[in-house]
Amino acid sequence: MNSLKPFSLLKRIRERLDLQIALAILCLATAFLFVGGYLNYLRAQEQERTGVITMVREMVAVVEGNAAIAAYLQDLQLATEISAGLQSSRYISMVSIDIDGGGLVSTGAVQSGRSPDFVLELASPFSAAETVGSIKVYADLDYIEKLAASKGRSVVSGQLALLLLVSVAILWAVRVVVTRPLGSVVRQLKKINLSDEGSINQISTRSQDEIGYLADNINSMLSAIHAAYLSEAEQSRRIAQLERKFRLIFEGSHAGIVMVDGQNRLSLANQAFQSLVAHLDPHLDQQEPRPLSQLFYDPELVEGILSTVRENNASVFRDLKLAGEQEVWVRSLFSLIESQNSAEMGYIEVVFSDISDRALIEKHFEYGATHDQLTGLLNRRGGEARFRRQVEQAQSRAGSFVLCLIDLNDFKPVNDIYGHEAGDVVLKEISLRLKSALRADDVIVRWGGDEFVVSMLAQSSDAVDAVGRNLLSVFEQPVEIRPEVWVRVGGSIGIATSDRVGFSIERMVEAADEAMYIVKKGDKNSYQVFGDSVARSQSQA
Repeated sequence: MNSLKPFSLLKRIRERLDLQIALAILCLATAFLFVGGYLNYLRAQEQERTGVITMVREMVAVVEGNAAIAAYLQDLQLATEISAGLQSSRYISMVSIDIDGGGLVSTGAVQSGRSPDFVLELASPFSAAETVGSIKVYADLDYIEKLAASKGRSVVSGQLALLLLVSVAILWAVRVVVTRPLGSVVRQLKKINLSDEGSINQISTRSQDEIGYLADNINSMLSAIHAAYLSEAEQSRRIAQLERKFRLIFEGSHAGIVMVDGQNRLSLANQAFQSLVAHLDPHLDQQEPRPLSQLFYDPELVEGILSTVRENNASVFRDLKLAGEQEVWVRSLFSLIESQNSAEMGYIEVVFSDISDRALIEKHFEYGATHDQLTGLLNRRGGEARFRRQVEQAQSRAGSFVLCLIDLNDFKPVNDIYGHEAGDVVLKEISLRLKSALRADDVIVRWGGDEFVVSMLAQSSDAVDAVGRNLLSVFEQPVEIRPEVWVRVGGSIGIATSDRVGFSIERMVEAADEAMYIVKKGDKNSYQVFGDSVARSQSQA
C-alpha cells in the first residue's frame, strides 16, 4: 500500500492548483539557490582574494623600506626576519626575498611551480633607479577558499530564508486571491446537474476580478447549455415517439415499404414487401443487399426511375410488373429521402401496393377495348395504335410501310343462307388463315363487318406483289361451316405503300380503300396496288 502514496500525492497535486503553484515556486527557488549560491561563492572568493592581495600590498609597503636596506646591505638575517614577519600572516603561505648578488631568503612553502600572487621590486635607498632585489608573496589559497565558502554559505542561507518567506507569502496570496475562489467555483460546478429539468443553481462569488468575470460567463454558458439540453431532451422524446409511430406504420403497413441506398440496393424492407416478393426470394431479409431492379420484369426501367428521382429530386409514380412467371403488378411511389447524414445521401424510399387483381381487370378491359371478341384480332382502335408504331419503325429504318385492305367476296349469301353463326365461322377461319400466312410482327385487324386490314414493314415496294399473292392464297380453299358443308369466299384487296402515299395512316387507309373498290368493280378475287392501272389476280401475279 505504501508504494501507492507517491501516485496519490501526484494525483492530489494534479487536482490542487495551489499545490501546483507551490511546487512550481519550489522548483524555481531550488534552481535559483543553486545558481545564486554558486555565483555568490565565486563572488565571495574573488572578493576575499582581492582583499588579501590588497592587505598583502599594504603589509609589504610597510616593510618595503627595511627590505630594501636589507637587500642593499645584503643582510640575510634582516631579510629573514622581514620574510618571517610577513609569512606569519594567516593570508600568506610563503614569502621570498631575492637579493641581487646576495642570495635568496624564503619563509613558508607552496606547491612547486606555482607563480607568486604579488611581486614587488626593491629599489636602492640611495637611488630609486637602482634595483637591489624583489619580494615575492604567495597567498594561502586554501584559507581564502574556506573564507569564501563560509561567506557563500552565509549569503545562501540568508537568501534561502528570504526566498522561503517570499514563497510562503506568494503561496498564501495565490491561495487567497486565486485558488480559494477558483476552488469555490469548482465545488459549485460539481454540484450542478445539467440533466435536471428544473432551474439550475448559479455560481456565486464575491470576486469582482477575472474570476468574477469567469463565474458570470460560466453561468451564462451553463444556462445556454441547460436550455439546449432541455430542448434536445424534448426533441429526443419527440423523435422517440415518431420512431415508435414509424415502426408501427413500417411494420404494420399492408403496403410494401423499402429503402434503397445510393447503389440502388435494398437497404431496408418491411414484412409486407417481403411477402410481396416471397415467390421470387423467400429469404430476402437473410441475404446480402441486392439491387432492387432484379426483382422486376424490366430492370432497366427501374434503374432509370431511380436515377430520375435523384437527378430531379422529384417523386415518381409508376405501375410495375414483378419478375417471375406470376402476373404480379405493383403501384410504386419513388421518393428521395432528404437527410443531413452524409452516409444516407441518395437514399430513396419506395412504397408498393399490390394491384395485381386490378391490373388483370384493366388488362382485360384494355384487351376488350383493342381486340375483336369474335376473332381475337385487333379491332380498329387497337390496329390504329399498332399502325402508328410500325410507321415510326419504318421511318427510323428508312424502310417501306405497306397497308392492305381486304373485303370478303360472297360473304353476305353465307349469312343469308346458312345464318350468322355460319358467317362467324367463316370470319374466324379467315382470321386463322391470315395469321398462318403472315409473319409474327405483321399486324392483322378486323376493320369491321367483313373487312380486314393487314399492315407490315417491307424493305422496299418491290415486295408488294409477294404480299398480294400471299393474301390471295388465304381464299383458295373453301371453308367448312359445319360437317360436310363447305362455302367459298373470296377477297378483294387494295394495297397502299408509303413510297407512293406517304406515312399518313388516314391517307393510306383511304388509298387502300380506293384500290379495293377498283378490284370490287372488276375481277373481285384479285389485288390492286394504289397507283397501278391494272389489278392483279393470283394467276396474273
